[in-house]
Amino acid sequence: TLTISGTGEVTRNDVSANIGSATNVVIEDGLTSIGNNAFRDCSSLESITIPDEVEEIIGCAFLGDNSFKEVIITENVRKIGSMAFSGCTNLANLDLPSLISIGQYAFEGCTSLGTIAFPKSLSSIGKRAFSSTAMIEADLSGCSGLSLDEKSFYSNNALVKVALPDEM
Repeated sequence: TLTISGTGEVTRNDVSANIGSATNVVIEDGLTSIGNNAFRDCSSLESITIPDEVEEIIGCAFLGDNSFKEVIITENVRKIGSMAFSGCTNLANLDLPSLISIGQYAFEGCTSLGTIAFPKSLSSIGKRAFSSTAMIEADLSGCSGLSLDEKSFYSNNALVKVALPDEM
């Protein structure tokens, strides 16, 4: 287990010098965001616990982490940036308790991702955010005021149902 402490943003430098073959990461209180490419291509990483203070997961934060199976996102995370989890092929389930915005390509190529709990607070899903996943159903009916790119769920061959808010 790698424990990361400090204040502000978790950076690539915080991770790359210390990750080794760690399979689990604990980010301690005091850090408010996970930076661009911070955990990119960390091939041994399987799970991460994100503390309450983290409000944003910036683009490419976990890009290409093929062993990554679980992320626990607290209700203070409001934004997931572009390509944040793109290519995390073993990420299977995702709970997004209070999320407002999901960037383009955020979960593209997460070929094991089948179950997602979309929060009512969600107001924006970017282009191809969930393309090429294993998702069967997307229930967005409780997301009033949702801005949804026409290709948010592009190339999802298993997707059979999308429930949209009434105003859409």
